[in-house]
Amino acid sequence: MRGTFSIKDLARMTSISGPDIINTLQSMNMVKYWKGQHVVCVTPKLVEEHLKSAQYKRPCITVDPQCLRWQPPKKVPKLSKK
Repeated sequence: MRGTFSIKDLARMTSISGPDIINTLQSMNMVKYWKGQHVVCVTPKLVEEHLKSAQYKRPCITVDPQCLRWQPPKKVPKLSKK
């Protein structure tokens, strides 16, 4: 994916919480402060370096994606206060 999108957009596309996305990107040094705002900065080289680093651990268990059946959680409507 290329271009401009927000953490909210990324959270909506992946169903991962915004704070989890931010914490993960920060721990991987993929967030930069530029012109007064935080920017996600990921390049193919950075991804390759991360995959080769000691911090990255390949999972011990692999899952066949063809066997997964997943749907995002259904939104529960907010109750209005009366």
